Amino acid sequence: SVSSLSNENVSHSKSTYGVIIYKNDTKLQVKQEIYNAIIQALGTKFPTFTIEVRTPPTYLGVRDSFADRWILWNLGFTPSQVVLHSVIDLGKQIDLCRRRVKRSHLEGIEVLEVYSKHEILALGELVKQVLYSRHGVNPVHSPRDLLRLKMLFPDFIRIFIARSLSVEAILGGLIFFNTERGFHLQYMAVGEEGRKHFAGDLLVLESISTAMRENSK
Repeated sequence: SVSSLSNENVSHSKSTYGVIIYKNDTKLQVKQEIYNAIIQALGTKFPTFTIEVRTPPTYLGVRDSFADRWILWNLGFTPSQVVLHSVIDLGKQIDLCRRRVKRSHLEGIEVLEVYSKHEILALGELVKQVLYSRHGVNPVHSPRDLLRLKMLFPDFIRIFIARSLSVEAILGGLIFFNTERGFHLQYMAVGEEGRKHFAGDLLVLESISTAMRENSK
């Protein structure tokens, strides 16, 4: 995205995205030409400008982003921030604490993967409510955006909810955007009632257990 006021080019902002897409076997020289073309195009429009580019985490990409970072460094770019990620290696045994979720099971809370339009939209609304009430912002993806993405990419978007068996209410949920190398947690939302029943702990435990079972096949 290009801001006419600040002359900034941003690849990943709060609500606007621009991406560079190329094949996995794209040569280094071609990548350099792509970045050079972007810089030249901006230079013809703005006397001064700023480009912010976020390379994908190595653990999520089929190909690493070391080449992109080298090109950007070679063109005079410098890192402006470092984002901390929590990563779980599904190939290793980990100690999953189950004490806090026993109460959830006893009170009739279950976690299940969902596919229906009604449940996806309901979770999308919960995500919207929780984000706005706690942080004063809206999610990048609206409930209908999430539904459409799930329909377009059913194998790469996984949605889990925690539900009360007594009233069939959605207490919370997790939305994963997946790649061939990992599950990326895009959204997590737990409502007030869900927090009372430790639904968030149950969601995290069950989703990790699911991923570990699938990884071992």
